[in-house]
Amino acid sequence: MEAIVENLVNPWVLAYMVLLLLSVVFPRLLEKIAATNREIDRREAKLFGEPVIGPGFRLETSRKIASREFAIFSAIALLAPFILGAIAYVKYMPLHEEDFESVQKSLGTAFVGLFIWISVSGTETAKAFFGGLAFRALLAQTRPFQVGDRVTLDGYAGRVENIGFFHVSLVTPDDDLVSVPTYQLWSEPLVSTNAGNRMSLCVIDFYLSPRVTTEQRKKAEAIIRDAVQASIYYEPARPLQTFCNQEVDAIHFQAKAYVSSTYREFEFKDDVTKKTLDAFDEHSIPLALPKRYAD
Repeated sequence: MEAIVENLVNPWVLAYMVLLLLSVVFPRLLEKIAATNREIDRREAKLFGEPVIGPGFRLETSRKIASREFAIFSAIALLAPFILGAIAYVKYMPLHEEDFESVQKSLGTAFVGLFIWISVSGTETAKAFFGGLAFRALLAQTRPFQVGDRVTLDGYAGRVENIGFFHVSLVTPDDDLVSVPTYQLWSEPLVSTNAGNRMSLCVIDFYLSPRVTTEQRKKAEAIIRDAVQASIYYEPARPLQTFCNQEVDAIHFQAKAYVSSTYREFEFKDDVTKKTLDAFDEHSIPLALPKRYAD
């Protein structure tokens, strides 16, 4: 153990660690500088407020940043020991062969130790950092969800605001900011409502009295379809489906339709529900009673 510690405590290993740190920090610093310069240019052009950028552009930019960060870190982790070893060879060989061998052992120990640390995630910090880095690389390749998507992660539903090394930030419908640790998401189901698309499927339920007549049932289905199609949030390019199911204490109607913008789902449900209930009342179509009143 003492020999391992002695191998690691030297300037060459320190240089390796510094290069690894810079490989993570430097790309993010450049991105912040670029964002600051873009904001300065907007102000000089007297363009205030949030820039109007399409979601597709933002998502593609996020994927490129994640891919670049992972590529830079992997390249430095793999190549830096060989580059430092070559510098040590030029400095010590052939007159100081023992010093060169010491550098080789130190860099080899650091290299192996780093990847053992990554593999076993020996500390929570290592697990969080390397798990987050790998997860960002996974998102860049497989794209299970992206910035701007409406998702459910670790039991929390909301819009993805940021995908960082340590956390994925969500904004819930109640405007709460939730930070989900990225390393936990390897073993969690990843549910994306819109998967990068502008529109998303919306399901709206209605419950009629089990004593409705055939004519009332047919009229109710027609009302539901008309209410969906009359909503300004409806996406007519995608199919509209209605289903009827008989339950013990109700006739259950379910409308499945696409909302034109996934962020307007609540307005869409509100609009369709109000139109439908008003029409039910106008045509005297009875609704199911809550279970506590049904008896």
